Amino acid sequence: MTKYILEDSVVYDSGSHSLFYTDRLDTQITLAIPASLCLLAMLQKKNETVSLDELLAFAWESRGMTVSSNTIYQNISLLRKSLINFGLSTDFIKTVPKRGFVILDNKFSEISNHIEDVNTPGIKENRYEVHEEKISHIIRESKTRILFFFIVLILTCSTLFLVTYHLITVDEIDNSPYIYPDFTKINTSGGCHIFRNKSLLNDMFFSDFISEKKLKCEKERWMYIINYPPAPQTFVLSCSSELLSTKKGDILCQSAYYY
Repeated sequence: MTKYILEDSVVYDSGSHSLFYTDRLDTQITLAIPASLCLLAMLQKKNETVSLDELLAFAWESRGMTVSSNTIYQNISLLRKSLINFGLSTDFIKTVPKRGFVILDNKFSEISNHIEDVNTPGIKENRYEVHEEKISHIIRESKTRILFFFIVLILTCSTLFLVTYHLITVDEIDNSPYIYPDFTKINTSGGCHIFRNKSLLNDMFFSDFISEKKLKCEKERWMYIINYPPAPQTFVLSCSSELLSTKKGDILCQSAYYY
């Protein structure tokens, strides 16, 4: 996959949808796939305006999804924030009114697959050192993800056990349905009830996640989606009935974990 150097200081790797400083691989962050594909579309058409229709086709329709123009603008906004956080200029992505967006070719340069082939200040590593560091980084990241998964799973199970136990003990006092305060309903359709945990992310993030992962209710019609930024991992719990309620009866759930 192609890599680009942005304003002589930041590397964009289109293969891993990531950004990192040219002299510090440990600064790597992963962009949301739609935002990354929007960036790639503009870099591939340097000096040319990329319309909303072209971004929609490249970043969403190519993956079997259709979204509104509002979603495109939101992803461009998130992309700009990530680039600015890496110290890039605020006009790296230029808005062309009523036409789309453009990135000028003096803002970036395309590089080969081997980062050492570029005579750019700050890039000192040879090929083998870079690959070794990347492998070490992947191993560390995998261990962190596994640890994070077990922590989330343990905390979720503990919380559900304690809340369920409490609800059983107060069954004689209050028979009204009760949803744990950390969850907010975001969608109810066709007998499917979808909740998300309260976080810095808005409903649009969870709606896009549902669309991207093609989540559907089958036998389990109650779905609880959990994400805690900045971690990219998302945990989904699908249950046969309302999970945290005073209604009696067996509740069957299954879990899924997404990177």
